Amino acid sequence: MSQQTDVSDYPTWFQEKRTAQPLIVARWVSIALVGLLVVALLAIVICPTIWMFYHSLRDTNIQSLFLGSHEYIGFENYVSVLGSDRFQQSLGHLVQYLTFGACLQVVIGTVLALTLYEFVKSNEAILPDSHGKFRTSQTGLNHCLPTQMVLIEISH
Repeated sequence: MSQQTDVSDYPTWFQEKRTAQPLIVARWVSIALVGLLVVALLAIVICPTIWMFYHSLRDTNIQSLFLGSHEYIGFENYVSVLGSDRFQQSLGHLVQYLTFGACLQVVIGTVLALTLYEFVKSNEAILPDSHGKFRTSQTGLNHCLPTQMVLIEISH
């Protein structure tokens, strides 16, 4: 059983805040702005998607589209596409691209970003000296980077 708290138990500043009018815009403005985005989403994405799905279930070509003489064939188009060799090869290429293109990019980008972060944080690098031997030296790299990166580093 939950207890109801009396409104008079709240501080006066809270009661005034709850009953005050919105300060910036009226409620209908936000509804209208969101409504415009929903209408745009319907017009640009959802309606054409439904229209294309409708035509994917019919035997439609350019001529029959204008004449309106397309007949219902069900999922026959999907069966023919999923069974074709060209689709199977394309699906294999897509899997290769997603594996080696997208995932590998994320992994390599993360490794390079972490390496650069550690390099900048330590402000040291392994560079060859005049004798060809590699030694640790101060780089002063934080002076070459944008000031936002340096400020982030200083704030840690």
